[in-house]
Amino acid sequence: MNVDAAYSASKGRQAALDREIECDLVELTWRTNRIATIVGPFAVLAFLAGIMFDVEPVGLWVWFAVISGLYAFRAVVLIAWSRVKPTGEARLRWRWYFYFGTWLVPLTWGLSGPLFLHQLEPLLQAFHLAIFVGFAGGLVGTISTHKPSILTSLPAMLLPMAASFIAIGGQSYLILAGLIVVYCLYVMNVGLEHHGTIRDSLRLRFERLELIKQLQTARDDAEEANEAKSLFLANMSHELRTPLNAILGFSEMIKLRLLGDKVAKRYVEYAGLIHHSGSHLLELINDLLDVSKAEAGRIELEKETLDLGPLVNNCVRLIEPAAVKASVGLHAPAKRGAVMIYADTRKMRQIILNLLANAMKFTPPGGSVSITYDLTPEGGAALAVTDTGIGMTPDQQKRAMEPFVQVDQGYDSNVPGTGLGLPLTKKLTELHGGHFEMASAPAEGTTVSITIPPPQSGETRLPAANESP
Repeated sequence: MNVDAAYSASKGRQAALDREIECDLVELTWRTNRIATIVGPFAVLAFLAGIMFDVEPVGLWVWFAVISGLYAFRAVVLIAWSRVKPTGEARLRWRWYFYFGTWLVPLTWGLSGPLFLHQLEPLLQAFHLAIFVGFAGGLVGTISTHKPSILTSLPAMLLPMAASFIAIGGQSYLILAGLIVVYCLYVMNVGLEHHGTIRDSLRLRFERLELIKQLQTARDDAEEANEAKSLFLANMSHELRTPLNAILGFSEMIKLRLLGDKVAKRYVEYAGLIHHSGSHLLELINDLLDVSKAEAGRIELEKETLDLGPLVNNCVRLIEPAAVKASVGLHAPAKRGAVMIYADTRKMRQIILNLLANAMKFTPPGGSVSITYDLTPEGGAALAVTDTGIGMTPDQQKRAMEPFVQVDQGYDSNVPGTGLGLPLTKKLTELHGGHFEMASAPAEGTTVSITIPPPQSGETRLPAANESP
């Protein structure tokens, strides 16, 4: 993954985390508003009882009706939330319902200052101010989950009270107005600090949950890898034991001359079987070593200029007897012009043989396997092996590219192999700077394509198609 892609992915994760935090803040707003909506009406009644005989009644009852309606609106919103129980980002749509009520209720409280404060005796003015101070302190805890509410609700409540003291006039009232402004700034700062603490706590919570999820995924991957290696060892033990038994058995028959001294033909045949079994063992060990080296990044390529055509034809001839035996058609392109590449000959032969053998393995009798190759516009080469076999699902394709994993495709559970062919082929292709791609669908067959790039700067120039290599 390049730097830009990693940065974009990081920004995407950060944006998703911020949305989750906002959603949880809305839910916390609902929880804190439940308490405020229950306690608020009692504060209204206490305030009403304290000043109702000292102020003009019509204005007081209008104010009481408005604030009661706002508390009723908040109650309806809270009940609706409880019934709907929104989840995920649907919670964000409720944010402004809460904000509407959270802003209008303090504003209505704040307007009681200009409406009634000048009509009250100093003792009741102190009572009025005490209710405001206490209400503002409690309001901080209610609105600290929503930053816009902190910045608007507290000034909407306290600044009209300060303006009322200024309007009354006098040194004491001016000092009180100044103290109210300072108190407003103080509680706003407390609210913002509390808001930041809540956001940080939620962020830590989500990051911890994400870490737990990643650890669980890593554990599952490790368990799957361990299971794959256990299956690989079980398969490998069978793969190694079979040719070893043949080598030991036939060599013992020759050593002990169990068939006598006059059956040289049979001994020659046994020697051939021993050689075949030994060769098979050597191939298995080479595959294991190559995979280990590839995983460790220790494979060294011995690149040279070579014609892909003769190499493909040689591999086809090697696979052809197995194709005839399995009743699978094997098709290679007719003789064509040179397709020159700059690659490691032995590794390219291994790539082609692995692709052909894998295609043969999962193609039933009557099917066909074909190989094609050509030059790319950039000057490299492209090679593809296509079969009409049983194909794979996307999940099976993913598993087929994991080392030591054999995909159970329902065709023949006894298909020999170690599960190293395709992963090793992909590694060897990438070591050449090439690209490996697989396309498959159940019952439709599989096509595996590789591309080998042209020589990089400083490497040998490839001859043109009409030049001799």
